[in-house]
Amino acid sequence: MVAANLRAARALQAAHAGDRQALGATAWPSPRVLDWKSWINELWEQYTRRADSSSAVEMPLTALQEHQLWKQVQGADRDRVVAPQRMADLAQQAYALLGDYDAHPLRVAAAAGRFGTSHEDAARFLVWAADFDRLCQRHGWLSSTRLAQRLAAAAGVLDQPDELWLVGFDRVTPGQGLLLDALAAAGTRVHRYQPAPAASEPLLVRADHPQAEYEACAWWCREQLAHPPHADGSVRIGVIVPDLERVRAELDRVFRRILMPQTCLWPSDGAAMADPPMPYEFSLGTSLAAVPIVGSALRVLRWLAGPLDSTDLTWLLNSGFLAGSAADHTALAMVDASVRRTAEVSMAWFAERSRSRSMPQELGARLRRLAARGLAEGRVGEEGRTAVRRRSYASWAELVPTLLEEAGWPGYRPLDSFNYQAQQRWTRLLGELAELGFDGSEPSWGQFLRTLEQHAHGVIFAAESTDPPIQILGAFESSGQSFDAVWLLGADDQHWPSTGQMHPLLAAGLQREARMPHASPEADWVLAQEATTRIVASAPTVRLSYAAQAQGIALRASPLVLAQVKRPAAGEVHASAAAPRNGVGSAGLIASLTGAVAPPARIGSQMPTATQYGMECVELDSVRDDSGVLPWPEGRSAGGAEVLKRQAECAFRSFAVRRLRADALEDAEHGLDPRMRGTLMHRVLQSLWSSTAGEPMRLHTLNDLLRATEEGYVADMVTYHVNAVFASKVEEARGDAWRTAYLACEQQRVRDRLLEWLACEREREPFTVFALEQALTSIEVGPLRLDLRPDRVDTLDNGTCLLLDYKTGEVKPSAWDGERPEEPQLPLYAIFGGMERVSGVAFGQIRAPESKLVVRGESVQKQVSAAVTGAALKNRLDDATRESWAGTLVSLASDFVRGDARVNPRDHLKTCRYCPLPGLCRVHETDTLPDDEEEGLEGE
Repeated sequence: MVAANLRAARALQAAHAGDRQALGATAWPSPRVLDWKSWINELWEQYTRRADSSSAVEMPLTALQEHQLWKQVQGADRDRVVAPQRMADLAQQAYALLGDYDAHPLRVAAAAGRFGTSHEDAARFLVWAADFDRLCQRHGWLSSTRLAQRLAAAAGVLDQPDELWLVGFDRVTPGQGLLLDALAAAGTRVHRYQPAPAASEPLLVRADHPQAEYEACAWWCREQLAHPPHADGSVRIGVIVPDLERVRAELDRVFRRILMPQTCLWPSDGAAMADPPMPYEFSLGTSLAAVPIVGSALRVLRWLAGPLDSTDLTWLLNSGFLAGSAADHTALAMVDASVRRTAEVSMAWFAERSRSRSMPQELGARLRRLAARGLAEGRVGEEGRTAVRRRSYASWAELVPTLLEEAGWPGYRPLDSFNYQAQQRWTRLLGELAELGFDGSEPSWGQFLRTLEQHAHGVIFAAESTDPPIQILGAFESSGQSFDAVWLLGADDQHWPSTGQMHPLLAAGLQREARMPHASPEADWVLAQEATTRIVASAPTVRLSYAAQAQGIALRASPLVLAQVKRPAAGEVHASAAAPRNGVGSAGLIASLTGAVAPPARIGSQMPTATQYGMECVELDSVRDDSGVLPWPEGRSAGGAEVLKRQAECAFRSFAVRRLRADALEDAEHGLDPRMRGTLMHRVLQSLWSSTAGEPMRLHTLNDLLRATEEGYVADMVTYHVNAVFASKVEEARGDAWRTAYLACEQQRVRDRLLEWLACEREREPFTVFALEQALTSIEVGPLRLDLRPDRVDTLDNGTCLLLDYKTGEVKPSAWDGERPEEPQLPLYAIFGGMERVSGVAFGQIRAPESKLVVRGESVQKQVSAAVTGAALKNRLDDATRESWAGTLVSLASDFVRGDARVNPRDHLKTCRYCPLPGLCRVHETDTLPDDEEEGLEGE
């Protein structure tokens, strides 16, 4: 028996074993069941053993070897190809299609112009394919996609099976047909197995949206697990999805929440609990490079070759794959937190820097040895900067395990089955790369590493099946398998039949004549029609579902599934979109649709046959918490004005940052982040207006500014203070051309903005800078004590004070108003700062395209500046305003003191978008945010 794919072959073997065991057998001959690829390889081994010794047998190329040849044959076109790696992928795919559809003669005809003038890419591929064939003929190589063709020509020397059964082939390609016809002509009886259709009457289910569709399917699967059809408690459920790769992540979240709810909860006793076995698995694999254990190995090797960016370094240090113990794991996380602001980190720099950090001595020494070995063997750096050693692929591949072992990979934790299999596949990949030396090439370490990473991303890894009861499959991956129950998801007119594009490197006429995939809508329709019929016949219980709307697009049931429902009007049911967030309500919905027993009342309902999958949970009770929250200690300072600013933004954020001491980790940037840029601007201003600055490079009053302007040295003065503040940054960047140039640009930007701001200050009424960054300690705001530090206090001619706060962002006077003000600092300083005769407050907005004063005062034009107009003249700082500000600030302070920790963002979109703590408050799991949040964010 030859199955269309490996999964179908394994299912047949498992079914045979189950039948033997049911008959009481304890041992039996292994059945001859192979997937197509394994069978072809077995036949080729036969052929090489039995071929005439006088004739040379070609060497089949591995997929990696063939890919390398396709990069080589790009030849003179290499400079015109934007992405050689991707182009080699496409060329390899196109050549495989030609083999699968026996279309190499058509390729020759295309080169002769039979299909008209080909577009440039298709024309260049024909040249590359001819070069590829010549290389293979010269060296005795053979593409694996032409094995069936060669075997068909040599059918006479093969062992002829009396009978050959094909299982799960929705379509036999012409290339496969060549071999099958040759075997049939030689006497083998070839059959296509068609299982007897299960007696079923499909039910069509319509959901309001995809989320409701996935939840309905998950609850239906849970019901099937609770009532298995077999006496031994077993059940086999197929969930078939035409576009599985697109929806896999969301489907996984829904199935985990409904089928394994305990894995979404924190253990009540704080002890770690092993997850129960998964009741479902996906047939679709993932990129090998995306598997964490392999991703960590690739990062370690890349770190040897050069600096890692902060994102990759953080991932690696916190993954545990470098840690020798749990203590090492924690230490690496602590070291990561201390170096996060460095954009790129070399292994040597990190190892030396870690001497003064919390890095364990043995771990630091190990990294230093590894970094030194990388330098000594010449694997670090590019050509011209250090000697580049070239070795064979096999030599580099043999060295990789040694380097990883020295790095401590894969860490202290024992490998589970999944990680063990991933490690084994990684080892196989290294072996496959070792075979790339078949053409005598000797790459540098950097070239070898790039090739390794490229192919690790290209390899699809799927762990061996644990044979759980629920199989989530693609439409064509389900061929050759039978189930007790099947649900076909996403059967709408947009996704079924599946649509696709013609191959970009093959002429359209060639693809149509060869009847390749997506060459015509009719061919795709016929194939999908056969697959739908097969799916419906594969189980006695069948559900076909579609969402009525997705991403604002109205959808209808695919005509392919409507044709399977004998009475569409009576055979369609509606999956309500009103299910609660936790999905419990969906169980009642599905029970009513399937005629099952009363739905479970809670997520912990008893399901006797499903307990082995962790689905039996304790009953949840509601307990009222009357403990309250401990108030803020009386007399203790809560910090600065940021406490009330955060309290106004969201009570939970203020609580979390100040009382739980939670805050976001620093993020590295190649330049200065916005906060540091603002800090440097403040430092320059403080230096500029400081009365301690030496003459003539200081300002203290408006007259000082006017005199410097008249004498023409304002620009020199600003440059002096900018250079003084940036001196330490410039020194750190010495030797780094990019950072030096960047800081020069940033200094020029600061100079330009400050000259614009000083032009605005020259238009003011007379003033003297009274204080800069003056500390105001133990300021009482109602029941709360704060320590304040206003940016600047000016005294005016009439003896009153103007409070000034510098801002490098856009600001408005409305930011001081309302019950939850955006910028409460200036009102806080004015009302509770203890300063007498405060007649005005102002933002100094220093930013392009306009620097200006944003002010509110008793008499703005007379006391501050005649240039101020508009709303500032109407909204004066009077007693009513002061009283309103005082009440608002005391209310915010009182809320903080009593422990108000509500998740109540002031502006749903803006507040939550820039908050660093969404994972702590889990605002997205509540009804706090509006339904159109995503649209609002995209529109901003």
